[in-house]
Order: sequence, then C-alpha cells, then structure tokens
Amino acid sequence: MRAMSGREWIDELGAGSLQRHALRLVAIAAPPGACALAAAVGSVHRNLTVALLALGFLALLSAMQPDGYLPLLTVVATAGYWIVVVPDDTSPWSMALAALLYLFHTVTALMAMAPASATLGRETLWRYTARSGLIALLVVVTWAIVELFAGRHAPGNAVLTGAVVVLLIAAAFVARASPLGSPETPEDAKTAL
Repeated sequence: MRAMSGREWIDELGAGSLQRHALRLVAIAAPPGACALAAAVGSVHRNLTVALLALGFLALLSAMQPDGYLPLLTVVATAGYWIVVVPDDTSPWSMALAALLYLFHTVTALMAMAPASATLGRETLWRYTARSGLIALLVVVTWAIVELFAGRHAPGNAVLTGAVVVLLIAAAFVARASPLGSPETPEDAKTAL
C-alpha cells in the first residue's frame, strides 16, 4: 500500500467498474449506518454529527484505499462509538451492528482483492456469499449463547464457558476447512502445486 495523491484517487474513480462503485457505496454507508443505529437505540447521547462525519470520512478513505489499515481503524472506531453509546452489551441490536461491521469488512476485503477496474467473477462472489451466510449463522448462535448466560442467575461456571468457547473455535476451524464452492478438480490440484 502506498499513499495516493488526489489526482490518482480521481483517476481511480473514473477507471472503476460499476461493481466497484457499488461496493464503494456500501463501504461508505455501513459505518455511518452503524453510528446512526447506535444513536437511535443508545441511552447515552453523544454528539451524533461529529461521529457521523468522522466515521463517514474514515469509511470514504477506507473505500478509496481498502488494502491498508484504514478499514481496521474504521471498524475499531465504529465499535468504540457503539460501546460508548449503547450500554446494554447483550442488546439484540448488537446483531445489527455485527452485520453492518461484517458487511463493511467483507466489501473492503473484496475491493482489496482486485484493481479498481476489475469485475469479480461469480465464483468469488458465491464463495463470499456462502461464507457470509455461515458467519451470520455463527454470530446468531454466539449471541444466543450470550443471552442464555445473561439470563442465568446462577454463579458462573468457568469449565462450561471454556468448553463452549473451545467448541465454537473448533466449529469455526471445521467451517473454514470445508469447501464452499464447486469441488476441486484434479487439474486444479495440479496447478495449486
């Protein structure tokens, strides 16, 4: 990653494919959307205008240069704003935040994979969609476990908590190792070597 001049940014915008422009719009909208959601459901009110402008600016920079550290900084800033504004850490709205942050992460990762003028193939989009569905399912399961433990009024059980964490990590590794696209052909295996 290298710093781009203003002229290079303008040239890249003009060279971008329609798909790239759509991905940029989603990346620019997700963090301010999470900020607005936090302001709507949070009981602690902070200066929404400053947060929207700051997160919108970070999102814009992230969309223009998705292969750097700016997307990570945008996710951290968005989550930090959420933590400050929404005191209920087991709120069902946390799932909406997780979805928006995951959407932002996925879109910036897709943009970082290829030049601005490229259009991603169907197989790549299918793999990202399948992985996103699996991750969404795991996020909902994780939230359900948090709700289950939050509803218990018994003292904590470190062994049970540790076992659940290990089980979730193992499930993530199994899901990561499983193929999500078309089966690998012998020719693909030869070219991978």
